[in-house]
Amino acid sequence: MVKNALKFTSRLLNCLSWLAFSNKHKPDKIGRVLIVNLGFIGDVIAITPLIEVLSRKYAVDMAVSMAGKEILQHSKAKNIVVYSEKDFLKEISGKYDASIMIYPNSGKIANDLIKAGIKFRISSMPSSPMLRYTTKFSRITPKFTENNHKVIQNLEYAKYFEINLGQISPKSNPMILKLTKNEISMTKGKFKLKDFVIMSPGSRSQIKMGVKLPETSKFSAVADYLIERYHKKVILTGSKSEFSLCEEIRKNSKHSKQIINLAGKTTIRELACLTKLSSLVIGVDSGTIHIAASQNAKIIDLIRNSQKKIWYPWTNPANYRLLVSKDKSLNRVSVEDIKKAINELLT
Repeated sequence: MVKNALKFTSRLLNCLSWLAFSNKHKPDKIGRVLIVNLGFIGDVIAITPLIEVLSRKYAVDMAVSMAGKEILQHSKAKNIVVYSEKDFLKEISGKYDASIMIYPNSGKIANDLIKAGIKFRISSMPSSPMLRYTTKFSRITPKFTENNHKVIQNLEYAKYFEINLGQISPKSNPMILKLTKNEISMTKGKFKLKDFVIMSPGSRSQIKMGVKLPETSKFSAVADYLIERYHKKVILTGSKSEFSLCEEIRKNSKHSKQIINLAGKTTIRELACLTKLSSLVIGVDSGTIHIAASQNAKIIDLIRNSQKKIWYPWTNPANYRLLVSKDKSLNRVSVEDIKKAINELLT
């Protein structure tokens, strides 16, 4: 009872502060828009449909991390600013008519947007009424859509620019990580892989949230199944810090010679090329899954129940299977569950 009362009070304060500190009017003339998103790989890919929509009316620039810059190569973003706390204000001063701050909800970044002379500033709702007041956003978006997919949440910002979105779907608003024919050809030549499945067993973001990942023995058993039944090579991918995790999976397999550990050995764009060329991508919910979705790859996504509405693969539903854990232990997903999903997607 007390918990529900506190939750209601918090939401009421959110709405009241939104009404108090928000200005509903956008300027008559907007030329350039800056979007700030310093999130993980999946966060940046999920912003690409918004870039696509806004770029039909405005010049859109992005402020991102270094990984984000790699993802947005060949995108509709005119310029990509790699965020540096020291240089950010200098980089953006006097250049923009509007901004959207998606992540993080940072008072420092918000005040840099003010000092840069950006008149129309939009953000997702900051975490406290005081931060809402001090950052003086033109519009603050209440989190009424938090159970929608992240792409849909991001596209909500377009409404403040009076853009009619129509029906939102992966077909009409796909996530875009654009690859050139030359990139795909060079990746083929570098790795010389044919008829393979990608497995991505790690996730820094999931570990950061206290999620228990599946045991390595489960991935080894799945790799053996792919090799024995479908005669596939298995490619293990991940960050450099996940190399030892992937190596344990490879060594525990009965067919270790048919498994290649590429953790830490690919760029983000090479990984995107590999997902495009693969027969299937299997992994815990991570950037690799969302990269694969942007390439219309077939996907088996091991995901928590609390995340399945927000972070399911944004692609054709026929292309993926969700294996859902009800709590923070993805280890509850069984080898048999994964095998069943493999059979559905590969036969």
